[in-house]
Amino acid sequence: MRNKVLTIFVLIGLFCHGLLKAQDHFLNLSLLSPLSIVQDTTSMVNVNLSLLHGKIGSLRGISFGLGIQTFTQEMKGISFTGLLSYNKGDFKGAQFSLGPNINSGNGKGLLWSIVGNLSFGQVTGVQLSSVLNSQIADMTGLQSTAGINLVGGDFKGVELATMNVVSGNVKGCQLSGAVNVALDTLNGLQLSAMNFTGHLSGVQIGFLNYGVYSTGVQIGFLNVLDSEDGLQIGLVNVKNRTRIQWIVGGGNLMTGISGARFLTDNHYSILYVGSPIKGLDDDFSGGIGYRYGWRKDLKVVDLSADLGLAHITSYNKLTEDYDNTYSMQLRANIEKKIMRRLSIFVTGGYYWIADSYKSKNFSSDAMFEVGLFLF
Repeated sequence: MRNKVLTIFVLIGLFCHGLLKAQDHFLNLSLLSPLSIVQDTTSMVNVNLSLLHGKIGSLRGISFGLGIQTFTQEMKGISFTGLLSYNKGDFKGAQFSLGPNINSGNGKGLLWSIVGNLSFGQVTGVQLSSVLNSQIADMTGLQSTAGINLVGGDFKGVELATMNVVSGNVKGCQLSGAVNVALDTLNGLQLSAMNFTGHLSGVQIGFLNYGVYSTGVQIGFLNVLDSEDGLQIGLVNVKNRTRIQWIVGGGNLMTGISGARFLTDNHYSILYVGSPIKGLDDDFSGGIGYRYGWRKDLKVVDLSADLGLAHITSYNKLTEDYDNTYSMQLRANIEKKIMRRLSIFVTGGYYWIADSYKSKNFSSDAMFEVGLFLF
C-alpha cells in the first residue's frame, strides 16, 4: 500500500513539474535572448516584446520586435518585426516584417515583407513583398511582389509579379511584366510578355507563348506548340508540323528581301526585311513587313495569295531627317519545287504606300517579285 501511495505522489509531482515547465505566460519582455522574462523557449506567450532578439515557444496573441523574432513551435496571432521573423512551426494569423519572413511549417494568413517571404510548408493565404515570395510547397491564395514569385508545388489563385514561376500545376491566373512559367499544367490564364507551360488547358496572352501540349488558346505575336492540338491566334503560329523556310528575293517595291516563312498545312505567315524602297530617293530606305496567306498544292505548282503590311523608314544625310510611313500589299504567288528543299516563286500584285502615318494620301502601283524558298 505504501508503494502505491508513493507511486501516485511521484506521478503527480512529475505532472505538476510538466505544467510548470510548459506554463502559459501573458507577457514576455526580451532584450537579447536569453535575457528575457520567460526563460523557457517552449512556453506559450500572449504578448511578446523584444528589442534585439526575442525567442519564445508559441505565440497566441501579438508580438513586437525591433530586431529578430524566433518562434520555436508555432505562431497564432499577429507579429511585427524589424529585421527577421523566423517561425519553426505552423502559423495562423499575420506576419509583418521589414526584413524576411521565414516559416518552416504550414500556414494560414498574411505574410507581408519589404524584402521577401520564404515558406517551406503549405500555405493558404496572401504573400506580399517588394522583392521575393518563395513558396516551397503548395499554395492557395495570392502572391504579389515587384520582383519574383516562386512556388515549388502546385498553386491555386492569383500571382502578380515581374516573374512568376510554378514548378507544379497552376489553377488560376499568372500576371507578370516579363515571364510566367507553369512547368506542369496551366488551367487558367497567363498574361505576360512571355508565357511558358507544359500542358496548356487555358489561355496564354503575350508576345511569346509556348506550350508542350495544348487544349487551350494562345494569343500573341509568336505562338509555339510542340503538339498539333490547341488554338493559336497570332502573327506567327508554330506547331509540331510547321515548316520554317528561309525566303530570299527581290522586286520592284523592295529591291532585296530576306525573311522566314512559317508554313502550317494550307496557311502561312512571313516575316521579312527589305531595302531599298522604290520611289524613295533618300540615302537609305528600308522596311520590315508581315504577310499572312493561304496556299494550295496543285502537285505541279503551288498557288498562294496573301495580304501584307510593312513599316518603311528612310534617312536623308543632308537634312539628317528620318521619315516613317507604311505600305499595304496584295500578292498572288506561283511556287515550283525544283529540289527537295528548294523552291522558286514568282509574285504579282499591287501595293499602296502612304505619304506618312498621319497622311491619307497614297501612291500605288503594280508589283512583282521573284525569289527562292529554302529548307
